[in-house]
Amino acid sequence: MPSAPNVASPSPGPTREQRQLAEQTALLYRNAPVTLGASIVMAAILAAAIPVAPRVRIAWLVAMILVTAARGLLVLRYQRRPAEDPRWARRSALGSLAAGVAWGSAGILLYVPGSLAYQLLLWFTLLGMASSSVYALTAYLPAFYAFLLSSLPPAAMAQAFDSDRVHRILAAMTVLYAAATAAFGWNLHRLLVESMLQRLENLDLIAQLQREKDLAEQADASKSRFLAAASHDLRQPVHAIALFAEQLHGEIEDRPKARQVVEYIERSIDEMGGLFNALLDISRLDSGVVAARCVAMPVRPVLERIHILFRPIAADRGLQLRVRSSPAWVEADPVLFEQALANLVSNAIKFTASGGVVIGCRRRSASLSVQVWDTGCGIAPRHHSQIFEEFFQIDNPERDRAKGLGLGLSIVQRIARLMGATLAVRSVEGRGSMFSISMPQTASGQPATAPATTAGLPATRLRDALIAVVDDEAVIQHALRGALERFGCRVICACGGDDLLAALAHCGETPAALITDYRLRADEDGITLVRRLRQTIGAEIPAILVTGDTAPERVREAETSGLPILHKPIAPARLRSVLNAILSEGEVTVQ
Repeated sequence: MPSAPNVASPSPGPTREQRQLAEQTALLYRNAPVTLGASIVMAAILAAAIPVAPRVRIAWLVAMILVTAARGLLVLRYQRRPAEDPRWARRSALGSLAAGVAWGSAGILLYVPGSLAYQLLLWFTLLGMASSSVYALTAYLPAFYAFLLSSLPPAAMAQAFDSDRVHRILAAMTVLYAAATAAFGWNLHRLLVESMLQRLENLDLIAQLQREKDLAEQADASKSRFLAAASHDLRQPVHAIALFAEQLHGEIEDRPKARQVVEYIERSIDEMGGLFNALLDISRLDSGVVAARCVAMPVRPVLERIHILFRPIAADRGLQLRVRSSPAWVEADPVLFEQALANLVSNAIKFTASGGVVIGCRRRSASLSVQVWDTGCGIAPRHHSQIFEEFFQIDNPERDRAKGLGLGLSIVQRIARLMGATLAVRSVEGRGSMFSISMPQTASGQPATAPATTAGLPATRLRDALIAVVDDEAVIQHALRGALERFGCRVICACGGDDLLAALAHCGETPAALITDYRLRADEDGITLVRRLRQTIGAEIPAILVTGDTAPERVREAETSGLPILHKPIAPARLRSVLNAILSEGEVTVQ
């Protein structure tokens, strides 16, 4: 049996202690240039001022210059190659020891017997160097103690051996000062280490949060890919069922019971289509293909359309729907604003058992708040943030579709974010809720016009028109053929571009329109297929792109292609309307 290949495991990162030592070392070397510069200046002044033998002064000064130069070279090497190697800290400690010995030797070599003034000058210089080491070297205690304990004791010894009582007092004070400085250095070192540890802990927490954020984003992307794949695969059979159900209607008009069963099937297809369309809305909003085109628009016409649309639905549930309109104008996208308001009103009606729903407007300084009030079940405070999550429903454990899908508020939140509007909720459990969308008020202007509808166009152009259908699933081809033939069309079906061109060459006729699936099995998608067919035939053949894909990148590609798009499952009446529109007026954008 062949042995398994050796897989090199990733080397573990530095421990917290190693990182702490690296921080201490970095602080040592960061302070070193100032310390070295001050040290050489003080040494030069002292050597020039103290009246001892010139050979002694020159020899001591040369020793100081050599020690300082060696420490400077060490600093330069570290700056070029900073590392977490603990040897850098030990090297710095050895340099501090050499500097301390050099300064300590001054306490003996530059000591002037009988001259208290020069002795005090030497003493204060050594004490000053010891004090500076508290700030320069306490990041790493071995370096600090190496300098302190080698620089002051020689001066204390020189003073102690002097027969004068004053010098013995100075020696005792030097020892006490050294002890106090050592204590101060220890306390400062502890504070430095604690701050470094806290900083490292914060960095670790930030890194952990970043990892968790990356994992959450990966999980969200995986969820989106799963939903997109599941949506596409489920839309295919539902799309075929919708087309077959339409054909079945024409075959059983004289059989009431069978017709009722078909109506139940169509109602179930509509409910499933509602779920798919809600998922599609979320995908389109997340993918960036929907851009908010905010204009100055009046609020009143939108409220009136919402009232007309939902008043019968509210009446069927025994509820009152009242609208308190406003003459105000706001800066908003007319289509997105109406969609968001419709979702809020639909939600309010679904979750209100008695009483009613009120739509009103309230001016707030430079903005207008459009509010939807209901007397429904209300929302507990702990759920106020959760209600905007996909598929979250408070009181629907049985997933009753009559209570909605749990996507409406998620879509509203995305729309509000896209328009730059403010979405707010106030609710009292058991008494009702209020949802509001606040938008900037603006001066009145020309109202935005709604896109023209194609539903009322005559269908005479469909009769005897040759329609090319490209889909890689035979059942979809069969369903589309049946629906188009019921419209009076002639149909050519193909699995891909090569099959379509061969079929068209055989019949010797140019199709009046092309209906193609976006995702095909070959290395060709629907957009590429349309371009290829137009280039081959030399004519801008009207085309419709049919897709069941809700992946954000796929939605973006499809909607930026410039082709009319129909999302599966497609109602036969919708297919007829769009097909008749592109045959009558050329291509239109359908969303």
